[in-house]
Amino acid sequence: MEYTVIDHIVKREKNTRYLLQGSDGEYYSIKVNSGRFEIGDSFSEMIGLRPEIAETRWIRKIERYPRQKLMDHLKWYKQECLKDNVNGTFRSKPHPHIFDKPEKNLLLIGDYDDALQKQMNGLGTELRSDFSHLTSSQAFAVNFFSPLIAEKKLRIIDPCFDFVLPECKFEKILDDEESTQFDFYAIDNEGKRSCSVEVKYSESGFGSTIGDATHLDKFLNDYESKMRTLTDVPQDNWQFFEYYQVWRNLLYTLRNPGQHICFLFPAFRSDLKQTIEIIIGKCKEEYHPFFHIIYADDVVNSIIKSNSPMRHFYEEFKKKYLDIDILQ
Repeated sequence: MEYTVIDHIVKREKNTRYLLQGSDGEYYSIKVNSGRFEIGDSFSEMIGLRPEIAETRWIRKIERYPRQKLMDHLKWYKQECLKDNVNGTFRSKPHPHIFDKPEKNLLLIGDYDDALQKQMNGLGTELRSDFSHLTSSQAFAVNFFSPLIAEKKLRIIDPCFDFVLPECKFEKILDDEESTQFDFYAIDNEGKRSCSVEVKYSESGFGSTIGDATHLDKFLNDYESKMRTLTDVPQDNWQFFEYYQVWRNLLYTLRNPGQHICFLFPAFRSDLKQTIEIIIGKCKEEYHPFFHIIYADDVVNSIIKSNSPMRHFYEEFKKKYLDIDILQ
């Protein structure tokens, strides 16, 4: 099988990681410590390796997001665990993974009912129309963060959340003109450190856009100069519009010395992790400590293993959102 280079990150400690596309249409990655390959190069020919050797020793396949497995799991959870066979609708069609009421998507099992209702009600007009969908990342975020807010235990997520009396908000816009909306935001009471969180669950990936006249004008007048501060790789390797959402999120770290940018999602979304690692790899190393990739599973499992009063809640959270292999 042949492999074509479609992206690479800059060298770190004499290694360069390349993103490849195989002749089978699938995506792969490889780390090498010598040679220089450009986008479009035939990787197999240039390194002079027989494909079967490269595949066995160094080339790793990037697994795609198992969406159908997730959908089957969510249907099972709703019908078998909750005994809810009432289908909600989307575009006038009934679907087994959708509740007929948005509040049914809260994990109301007694422990943190008031905290969950408070956070959902606090969304107001920011409550998304798909909150009743089991695939909703907004519902995922409300269920994930609410007990941690109530117990003042955000630091369990990551040390960057080590705040004193933090202010928290879902669907936070930091710049009205820019309009980038973070799924969750926390800032310390002195305003010196903050964490902006992008939450993903069932989405196919991160947002991209086309480089039309409007976006190109915005890029030239605003983003280009900021990008030159954030990264020192050549501009033709930025792929700014392809990774539009991730770049715009990362650029927020330039606004405040204590601004941390976090990406939170389940461990089965390793495809998202690989995308973010590629982009962070293009950034200057001085900014790396402000970027955080967080698996929800790691946080949940640490709580379950502890004697925390949140343990029972997150056991159910895990069953609902994370254990998509439970049917196998």
